[in-house]
Amino acid sequence: MECTEKLEKKNRATLKKHTAAIHCSNSQTLLQRKISNVLLYHAYHNLLDKEEHEISVPLLCKLIGYSGNNHPAIKQALKELISTVLEWNLTDDNTGEEEWNACSALASVKLKGPTCTYSYSKSLRELMHNPSMYGQVGIVVQARFRSSYGLALYENCARYSELKSTKWFDIEIFRKLMGVPDTKYKAFRDFKRRVLDKAVEEVNAHSDLIVSPEIHRVGRKVDKIRFSLRMRAKKKALGASSPIEPKENDIDDVKDILIKEYGVKGEVANDLLRKYGANYISQKINIVCELDIFKQGKVRSIAALLIDAIKNDYAEETSSHNLSIKLTQKRQVDIERKTKLRLEYDKYLIEEIISNFKGINEVEQNLIEQEYLDLLNKDYREKPILVGYRHSGIKSDVIKDHFVNYLRNNHKVLTKSLVSFDQYLLLNELEGVE
Repeated sequence: MECTEKLEKKNRATLKKHTAAIHCSNSQTLLQRKISNVLLYHAYHNLLDKEEHEISVPLLCKLIGYSGNNHPAIKQALKELISTVLEWNLTDDNTGEEEWNACSALASVKLKGPTCTYSYSKSLRELMHNPSMYGQVGIVVQARFRSSYGLALYENCARYSELKSTKWFDIEIFRKLMGVPDTKYKAFRDFKRRVLDKAVEEVNAHSDLIVSPEIHRVGRKVDKIRFSLRMRAKKKALGASSPIEPKENDIDDVKDILIKEYGVKGEVANDLLRKYGANYISQKINIVCELDIFKQGKVRSIAALLIDAIKNDYAEETSSHNLSIKLTQKRQVDIERKTKLRLEYDKYLIEEIISNFKGINEVEQNLIEQEYLDLLNKDYREKPILVGYRHSGIKSDVIKDHFVNYLRNNHKVLTKSLVSFDQYLLLNELEGVE
């Protein structure tokens, strides 16, 4: 399976986004917001070490949930991010003095073939990499949004997800956070109907948050707004005293709970309902909700636990202790799987780099090969490699590995668009679970 084809399984991929960037005044479109988040997510671990970052356009499109072939629209959105001004305020913890900041969302961008190269300003790189507080933006979650208002509300609520509500926002500041120009929807009733209600509906439909607006008025005028928050039942139930009970015999209701509350994929939910029936699955949902390991929040994948409970017929007397042993064994399997993936990743790198090498014109190939031979000739320790290469090229694994390492170190253009091992792990993380 191609790396990019596995992204739909990555419902735990999150971007730690600085709240100054989330709570900033800007009017990004939906496409710009999605692209901006994905670019930052992709570059995050190398933000301070590298001035420029690269991502393949197909991977970018996959991560933002963009299935069209209108790449000029992507190009235009990238161009507009350079002229999009982000502005925010930071407060000095010692002096209390407020500092106003502004910069462009992207400093530069370049598209060459399937590769997008981009950069950030130095101040934005430093701000984004070492934030004092984070907002968790789900990369896969954001791909589901269909309006910039919905995504903006999700971003501004996500940082408060561990609390019962957001802070109170001054209504004029909140309008800016949502990207609403001063000239539009001046009357609150229009703002509520055209912006607020639709954004709330979209967040509640597509994210792991359930939000509800609370309005504060001075007289008849709205001056502040905040949002009460709760996680969807699959997370809320971690501390719940009672299980979630679907309606008996209601297949649609059980399916809805499997998908929306426990993160089970739609086709898997259909398959489970066909094999086991709604009543049986309802019983297993209740049993899982009563497990101590579930209530204490020690389950890494609730969907995987529930599927295991259904397939292995968990009973009411299922011991959390025995289940803990089982999960420990599963973690050992995960370690072994990670080792296997490391070997697969190394193989992937070799195949892709060799493929890229063979994809360049013959003249460039000859120049690189001659350069490689010259390097081998200069070091007597490389004589066995030199003899083997002259005899049979890169047919042997040892010589192929040596040649690929040379290409990686001396011709980095051939490694463009290759995913890192961390990204490879992410792309394979939940394969086969849901």
